[in-house]
Amino acid sequence: MASTSLENRISTKEKRIKELEAQQKRVQQQLATARRDLKALQADKVNELLTESHMTYEDMAKLLQKQHQQDAPDYH
Repeated sequence: MASTSLENRISTKEKRIKELEAQQKRVQQQLATARRDLKALQADKVNELLTESHMTYEDMAKLLQKQHQQDAPDYH
């Protein structure tokens, strides 16, 4: 009787693990999709800023480089 109870508990735990693994796989897929969508939105934002400001990619690169230099700490 005790071994049947243990077998049932083991079986239940194995099923739960499989369910959680399937759930984890779905969440990983959703996370990958969300990250891809975020990158696309960020690219759209850059393109929109370029269009609105009539700047070229080179102009934007120069501004970003200048901003990076201003944000970097001074080492003297």
